[in-house]
Amino acid sequence: MYGEQQTKILIMLSEGSLSQKDIQERLNIQPATVSEHISKLEAKGLVERSRSDEDRRLVVLSLTESGKKSAENRLAKSKKTQLRIAETQKYAHVTFFFNGGEEKQFEGEDRILIKSPDVATFD
Repeated sequence: MYGEQQTKILIMLSEGSLSQKDIQERLNIQPATVSEHISKLEAKGLVERSRSDEDRRLVVLSLTESGKKSAENRLAKSKKTQLRIAETQKYAHVTFFFNGGEEKQFEGEDRILIKSPDVATFD
């Protein structure tokens, strides 16, 4: 079972990697509290720490594959709705990857697919 703060951290990380300080500032909680939650999520295999490629002094947090699935399931169970709009070229990024590598549509999730323009290249 996850606490409310841990659920928020999982959902925030589903948007991409963040530093511990970023999480602390977004949730407006003490550094020690963030560290405690991250350690618990890491012990459960949901979050991993790594060094930033841009600044080796900075530790960034990201979701593991299990963490991605957990974040999406927690979001679905929170009874919040999600609307995902994508062009056909970006469909996989807005569905499959955001849903933790699963094609299934979560409860409360709606999708709108818009045909991408017919162009030779998107460069």
